[in-house]
Amino acid sequence: MMDSFPGVALIVGASSRMDQQIIPSNSNAYCTSRLTFVATGRATSLQLSKQGCTRLALVDVDLNQTKALARACRDVGKQDLELLVLTGDLNDAETVRQLMAQVVEQYGAIYYAANCLDTPMAFGMTADLSLESFKEPAEVVQRTMWLWMREEISQALTQERNKGILSIVNVTTVHGVGSEPQLSSCAAASRAIVGMTRTTAMDYVTSGIRVNCVCHSAMAQQPSADTQIQLEQKLSPSPLGRYLQAEEVAHAVSFLLATQSSGITGTTLPVDGGWSLYHY
Repeated sequence: MMDSFPGVALIVGASSRMDQQIIPSNSNAYCTSRLTFVATGRATSLQLSKQGCTRLALVDVDLNQTKALARACRDVGKQDLELLVLTGDLNDAETVRQLMAQVVEQYGAIYYAANCLDTPMAFGMTADLSLESFKEPAEVVQRTMWLWMREEISQALTQERNKGILSIVNVTTVHGVGSEPQLSSCAAASRAIVGMTRTTAMDYVTSGIRVNCVCHSAMAQQPSADTQIQLEQKLSPSPLGRYLQAEEVAHAVSFLLATQSSGITGTTLPVDGGWSLYHY
């Protein structure tokens, strides 16, 4: 697997952690209780480093977190691993253009792009949710994903054809393929990302650009006792009887990114421990 990523890889949402807002179904106000999950971007960045990627651009909002991730990638990667750390507003169109321009200025091209944009979850029945609690996952996440796909594909189309093959993997929740009560805003965001992935794959299927999606179920990295209770109250574990680890999702992302999956595009891969077997 050391030759799986011979070109430049871009990880959007590389170092973020996801704070889950819990909204009781009988209240219009936000509850102060929050759940935190390890984001897939960090695990994917480390996975690509371990698999021999030598040029890796890490993009996120928090500079200190992203720098810390870069150090961790260097510790597990090859000696010749080159890292570019960039931060900015991932949801602003002009900022996204500028960040992509910096990646291209540094490396000349991109060959792999993982858009690991965690979806905030507002729990509550539809009539009890405020507009604000719906807008962030249903509007902001969709917009951010679309902006980055647009720039990634636009860049790939300018590259020489024999060097222009691009593999994109969009990461969202398993609610893109199944449904659970009290998660209408998350379902709206995740289903939209699955739809954007499929239609974009169709748009560029003859251009050497592959676009796939990974949908993951609830994840927790060694949760505290209190967090475990909150998880069990709000998000059911997988049929495996546990919550997934971020590394398990990252393995699926790296597989779809890699040249070994060159025959796969437009697919949605659930990494959910069997959750989607029982949810439609």
